[in-house]
Amino acid sequence: MIRIANRQRRIPLRVETYRTLAEKVLHALGQPDAEISLSFISDRRIQSLNRIYRGKDQPTDVLAFSLAYSKPVKVKKNVDQSPPPFLGDVVISVPTARRQARERRHGLRREIARLMIHGILHLLSYDHEKPADARRMRRKESALLRELSGALPLRADGAPRLRPPAYVT
Repeated sequence: MIRIANRQRRIPLRVETYRTLAEKVLHALGQPDAEISLSFISDRRIQSLNRIYRGKDQPTDVLAFSLAYSKPVKVKKNVDQSPPPFLGDVVISVPTARRQARERRHGLRREIARLMIHGILHLLSYDHEKPADARRMRRKESALLRELSGALPLRADGAPRLRPPAYVT
């Protein structure tokens, strides 16, 4: 299950697009039953979170708050069953994503998809503190973006993908 909250109002988003993409990312990463929350927020809010949790008083593009897997819970007849793991929260600053999309010359949807993949990888213990880890994470991000490019109706430049008409012969 993907819980989504759009807590910023300035930039319109189709959150269902990102719910679908997050489900596909989790499936591609071998976590089809995992749960995450995905929040879209303002620069002001992400700056506050960045200051509190990372000691950096500036906006950032994405933050990930990883949680341990849920412990098994008791159900009827004393049978242990584990609920789907709740991996944690991914928080994306939409204004920062928009600036980065412009700088990288692609669309906002593509940039948000990139940031979401980056955040989900952090939830799964990927990191980029060491150069080797950064290369590993970057390769995984790129592979996922390529693999899931059809899940977003975008071309590389961010424009809507134009599908050729189906011809009947």
